[in-house]
Amino acid sequence: MRAPESQRHFSAKQILKGFLPYLAPYKSSFLTAGLLILASTAMDVAKPILVGKAVDASVGPSANLEKLLPYCLLFLALIVAEFAFNTTKSYLVQAAGQKITHKLRVDLFARVTHFPVPYYDKTPVGRILTRIVNDIKTIGEVFTASMAVLA
Repeated sequence: MRAPESQRHFSAKQILKGFLPYLAPYKSSFLTAGLLILASTAMDVAKPILVGKAVDASVGPSANLEKLLPYCLLFLALIVAEFAFNTTKSYLVQAAGQKITHKLRVDLFARVTHFPVPYYDKTPVGRILTRIVNDIKTIGEVFTASMAVLA
């Protein structure tokens, strides 16, 4: 006899194995988001270096304020590119997360509609609804939060 759903425990490996079919269709979105994270991080590292070079070029015995303009323009370009990369990354991750959550809800609904009638006689309606709504919501929030931490 199986333990009640609330008392069953799964390893992280089992949970990940269960979610891989939902994540696989969005592999390219996640890879692109990962590359955008790397590019954005590289731009974050480049900004202080660029400021240092701008200060070196505009201060000291060979100071020339005209040399400062290219550094300012490059700094502005880095900020705009970093904003574009971060916005695109956020969109890709959020869109994939919403689609995964939707697919989970559709699959769960399909599964619940095939439960035997005695299950509904024994289980309170509130418990069924809570499990359907809140569990999927929690999974979506965990997924979104973990992607935000990676970013």
